[in-house]
Amino acid sequence: MPNVRLTGKLEPMTKQTLFIEPANGERADRALLHQPENFSRAASKFVHDEAKMWKETAHKVSEIEELPRRNVIEGMREDSVKTIESFLRSKETQTLLDLPIVINGRSYQSLREICSECLELLRTQNDPVVVLGHGDEHLLNLFVDGQGEEANYQIIDPRRRLTRRSPAHVINNFLGTSLLFVVDYDRPTLEVVQANGRQELQMNYRVSTGNTNAYERVLTVARDLNIEMENLGAGDFMTKEYLFANLIRSYIRRVAVKNEGVSDKNRIAHLAEAVEIYSDFSGFLNGNHSEDNAKQSDVTP
Repeated sequence: MPNVRLTGKLEPMTKQTLFIEPANGERADRALLHQPENFSRAASKFVHDEAKMWKETAHKVSEIEELPRRNVIEGMREDSVKTIESFLRSKETQTLLDLPIVINGRSYQSLREICSECLELLRTQNDPVVVLGHGDEHLLNLFVDGQGEEANYQIIDPRRRLTRRSPAHVINNFLGTSLLFVVDYDRPTLEVVQANGRQELQMNYRVSTGNTNAYERVLTVARDLNIEMENLGAGDFMTKEYLFANLIRSYIRRVAVKNEGVSDKNRIAHLAEAVEIYSDFSGFLNGNHSEDNAKQSDVTP
């Protein structure tokens, strides 16, 4: 964090001015495209610091006292549940929900089946641990400063209240925001077709040529964060459920008005990626998803 200074003693129900040292360097979403090597070095240090924070502050959910525990858990899951419920009610999705899905030639279960499974887990299960942290870890809050081995990061705009959250939310914030608002795609398509004796929902997408390297670097950071989370040895997290809900909100335009222009043109790609992530999160992080099929299909024999 940049240095922070409060003008006076912090007391309940009093207004104070908070002075924060200006962040140096280039915002990470721009550094990702303009200085990718420095981005990756700074991101590696970010992952290291996150992992250290997780290990030192991890707290089992089962051991949190009842009232704080309820606040922590409900706060983590509420947005995801509301988004999936809105997706199921949306007029734009009604003709799509029950169709088997094919993304770049690969088959998946229907949107309704995925939504039902996600809702069941989000309503009944808990992530095993919570940790202290920034609360809003994404590329628009990260800055990359320095060159070469000296490249480092600063992070700004933490959540107002320091709370315990699942480390899965850090991955959701970082990867979800990158896919929604940073990465660009080439003309994603969605259509309902008659194929194999049935109606299918077919989606095709590919990352734009100028964003391929950036996309791979973002996946590398997300993969490293996921490895560190698994190294906590705490059990299964609902990362793919959070990411699924995060990405499908683009398709039903459940994003801030200021971000609609960025996400709307890519909302089909976001929906496709949501399905891929839910179906095989580890494979997606390792590049083993249907985007590969899209690359291969462009090769002329």
